[in-house]
Amino acid sequence: MEKEELLKEKEEILSEITALREKLKEENDEINNLGGNLSFAKFFLTPLIIAGIVTGIYKIGNFVDDSKIMGIFLIAFVVSFLVTSLKSKKALANKKEELVANRLETQKEIVKKSKKLKALEERIKN
Repeated sequence: MEKEELLKEKEEILSEITALREKLKEENDEINNLGGNLSFAKFFLTPLIIAGIVTGIYKIGNFVDDSKIMGIFLIAFVVSFLVTSLKSKKALANKKEELVANRLETQKEIVKKSKKLKALEERIKN
């Protein structure tokens, strides 16, 4: 009777390990595909809109003459593009760090379950 219970527990641990391995595979896929989901609107259109707003403010406020407006637009676009790209790079790095920590926890759980399985197999042999 005890051997049947041990075999049943072994099957449960094996199914848990399989589920954890699937979770680990999903986490690895998410880490690998992390940089590919930057949208065009967020990466390019946001700086374009910001540059347009800055240019409009300078034009309406008559801070510069009409010949310098295009320079203001280009400078505002480049600066806002740099800020947006740095901000998104930092967000991606934080997200990746979080995902790697989750993956490490999953790996630790798999090792823990594997050790438990090994001990259980030793008990079944005896």
